Amino acid sequence: MGGVFLRPHNDHEKFVGYLFRDVKSDMETARPFFINWASDHFPPWEMEPCGMFAQRAASAMIKNLDKLDSSRFNIYVSHDIWVAPCLFYWFGMMPSVDWIGYLDGFVLQLTDDRMNVYSKDGKKEAYYPYWWSF
Repeated sequence: MGGVFLRPHNDHEKFVGYLFRDVKSDMETARPFFINWASDHFPPWEMEPCGMFAQRAASAMIKNLDKLDSSRFNIYVSHDIWVAPCLFYWFGMMPSVDWIGYLDGFVLQLTDDRMNVYSKDGKKEAYYPYWWSF
């Protein structure tokens, strides 16, 4: 048991300010925040660029997998705004229009030349991004 702790912001107050600026009420999703983050609308000295965060998340996940034998599997639990970069930068999938719900997410299966991702939108095969060389 353990965890992967990835913080994409240097200034928590600025992060919260951006989040509440983009998400106008509790009834809305964090989709507007994610779109602004993924399109580099935040200064990199305050928020790590979204693509770099996704790469660090992938690296941490692969390091954890390397420690396990093939009979085990990992489950990662996180918030929607941390799942969204993985969907987008790992698989080229924009999160669903109705966003990422409670206990929602994806299942990842690694193969030699592709990744299979299973989500509420179905199964998708994706080639590894050019930077996926762990």
